[in-house]
Amino acid sequence: MGSGLYHTEMVKAFNAAKIVLNIHLKRQREGAVNMRSFEVTGCGSFLLSDYVLGLEEVFKIDNELACYKSGEELVEKVRYYLGHPQQREQIAQAGQLRAYREYSFEERIKQILSFI
Repeated sequence: MGSGLYHTEMVKAFNAAKIVLNIHLKRQREGAVNMRSFEVTGCGSFLLSDYVLGLEEVFKIDNELACYKSGEELVEKVRYYLGHPQQREQIAQAGQLRAYREYSFEERIKQILSFI
């Protein structure tokens, strides 16, 4: 494998961070939510993601994860959420519940089988 964190090490890194930053590739910004959104929320970690079209269709923004649309807003939100750990934790827990409820492999398989 290439450089980076995988599997258990990735989960440990997410869980050790107060804020996990998600930056989509430029080609994804037109409506392709990346896997990091589901991985981080599934781990119960707080996700601060750049906004991409369609993200609000899979998670409730500011309730299950947080988003920013500019560098200035990113800095503001990092400062805000570092200073509000209880709110950060509530959002992380809500994101994890949504990820487990709707986006686990088990749920995705059920959805696929319902179409067959």
